[in-house]
Amino acid sequence: MKLIEKINADIIAAYKARTAEGNEAKALLGVLKGAATKVNKIPEDAEVIAEVKKMIKTHNKSVAEHNVPTLTEGELAILDGYLPSQMDEATLTSVVSEFIVSEGLSGPKDMGRIMGHLKGAYGGQYDGKMASNVVKSTLASLL
Repeated sequence: MKLIEKINADIIAAYKARTAEGNEAKALLGVLKGAATKVNKIPEDAEVIAEVKKMIKTHNKSVAEHNVPTLTEGELAILDGYLPSQMDEATLTSVVSEFIVSEGLSGPKDMGRIMGHLKGAYGGQYDGKMASNVVKSTLASLL
C-alpha cells in the first residue's frame, strides 16, 4: 500500500472516530495530503516522507526559535507514524563502510558517490546531517 493510500484510509478512520483526536488527525492529514499532491499526481512514498519531515522540521524550528509549537504532541505522533524507522549511527557507519569496501572507494572525492548510494538505497531512513558526518569520518579514517 502506498503511503498516500494509508493517509487516505487514516483520514476516513479519523472521520469515523468523531473524537478530538480524530478531528486533529483529519486536519493534519488533510494538510499533509494536500501538500503531497500539489503537483496533481499521486505522490511517491519518498515525496510523502519528505513532506512529513518538512512539517516536523518546521515545527522543531518554530519551537527552537520562538518557543511556540506549531504541532501538538498528538500531531507529532501521527506524523512520526508515517516515517520509516531511522538508522542509528552504528548501522549507518556499517552500511557506509560496507559500500566503501565493496566499491573500492578511497577518499573525500568519493563522498558524493556514497551519499548518492545512501539516498537511492536507504532514502528517508537516516538523518542527512548524521550521514554526512559518518561518511566524512569514515573516509578520513582511510587516509
